[in-house]
Amino acid sequence: MLGVINVHKLSTETPFRPREKLLEKQRLFQSNRHTYLKGPMDKVNSVAIPLALAASSLYMITTVISAASSSSSHSWSSVYNNGEHNHYIVLGIARNATQADVKRAYHLLARKFHPDVNKDSKAGELFKSIRCSYEGLSNEATRSQYDRALKHQENSRFSRVKRNYSTPDTEKSNL
Repeated sequence: MLGVINVHKLSTETPFRPREKLLEKQRLFQSNRHTYLKGPMDKVNSVAIPLALAASSLYMITTVISAASSSSSHSWSSVYNNGEHNHYIVLGIARNATQADVKRAYHLLARKFHPDVNKDSKAGELFKSIRCSYEGLSNEATRSQYDRALKHQENSRFSRVKRNYSTPDTEKSNL
């Protein structure tokens, strides 16, 4: 019986198979795409802390820009240097940050707010303020001068608060 097909011997097995773990590897790749946030704490800190600093500095920058755009009589530099915001806040770094930290923060923010990348209408102003902050803090001489000016501002603000302090006894004597 050459013309008869044996139905019992038909099967779905074929010698042409994909690699054994191809589907498993694809699933694993898809699930591990964002594992940089999982794992040991040093990996989490190495990603989360810079992101938190970037987020806080972005918040401060947008706050400064909105204040600058709302007051037409003030220029950007006067709002920027009025003591409430400073170069360290704009870059999202601490005062004791190293030159490498300053450079890293600048490059992170510059990539995000460069006018060629960010099409927002205020991106140009943001980038200028970021660049100004970087230029001021990247040079050791200007940075030390800026630190002295900040310290002087803080001292004068503290003495002003101290002078305006009054107690109920002094208020009665002034009446």
